[in-house]
Amino acid sequence: MAKEKEKCCKPGLGILGTLFMVFGVYFLIWGIMLQTRGGISWSTWNWSALLLYLIALVLLGFGKMMKFMGHGCCGMHHK
Repeated sequence: MAKEKEKCCKPGLGILGTLFMVFGVYFLIWGIMLQTRGGISWSTWNWSALLLYLIALVLLGFGKMMKFMGHGCCGMHHK
């Protein structure tokens, strides 16, 4: 039974995926804070906030993929 569980799940990838998702949410909130501090105008873009949003999107995507590779691929945890 213990060998099946080792083949089944990879808890290290799940924890790393969770950390990536936490950092992604951090960058997302940081981008929102940066965007709300600046003036809102259609003629200028807040490129630094856009960069933070893109970093957050990438980190959240990698975190979701890692969590799925660590826990979602096995039949016991993916229902």
